[in-house]
Amino acid sequence: MASKNKTTGSDDTQAKQVKPPAISSDALYRRAVELSRQVQQESLVDKEKVSRIKAAIENGTYKVNPVAIAEKLMEMEIKMTEKGKS
Repeated sequence: MASKNKTTGSDDTQAKQVKPPAISSDALYRRAVELSRQVQQESLVDKEKVSRIKAAIENGTYKVNPVAIAEKLMEMEIKMTEKGKS
């Protein structure tokens, strides 16, 4: 006789159990090392953009937008203030 599941009211024999895929700790470790190497190889910096800005600074054509800078500074200040309150 199948027992009733108290949570769903269905028969326990009908409930499907989902099992995670079997993976050894060694395989998991190797995959973690592989992913870590991939992340380290990928650049977090847009090197092309940095080169364009550097060239513009060197040849005197780089324009500073003081309004955009002020807006970003205010956004950061607000976020830091809100974070400190919580």
